[in-house]
Amino acid sequence: MLGVLLLAVGYLAGRAYDPEPAQGIRVPVAPAQGPLAVLPFVNRSPGGEDPLSDSIPQALIEALEKEGLRVTPYEAALQFRNRAVPIRQVAEELGAGTVLEGSVHRSGNRLRITVQLIQAQRGAHLWSKTFERKPGDLPAVHREIVREVLRALRPRATAFL
Repeated sequence: MLGVLLLAVGYLAGRAYDPEPAQGIRVPVAPAQGPLAVLPFVNRSPGGEDPLSDSIPQALIEALEKEGLRVTPYEAALQFRNRAVPIRQVAEELGAGTVLEGSVHRSGNRLRITVQLIQAQRGAHLWSKTFERKPGDLPAVHREIVREVLRALRPRATAFL
């Protein structure tokens, strides 16, 4: 009995990634992978534009590329600044599989950076975090964001039993 169960689980696990399932059978397909798109951050600081809404994403792109990730060019992502566009559309237009978006709020000597990583095909949040620091701590925050994004993007083993 256990042998039959293991055979069935093995068969279903193999079918989960079959791009052309048998007619009439709906089988989940692994989402298409593509580069990471890092969007301009939304400026939530009082008093106008904050240069951090551009400098943080650019620093993250540079650090993520150094870690070996494929990242869409920031210039391509700039078209989505201050536009309410669904993540799936953003990803499709940029050819991305995952999107990193965030916001910056600077008030006095406090800095709040909120970042979220979204798997575009499903619109699923992979990771989200808010960082509250002093502006002088920005390099450390960059490193922490990169470390956590890499951890969130690492393939996870799926238990079948």
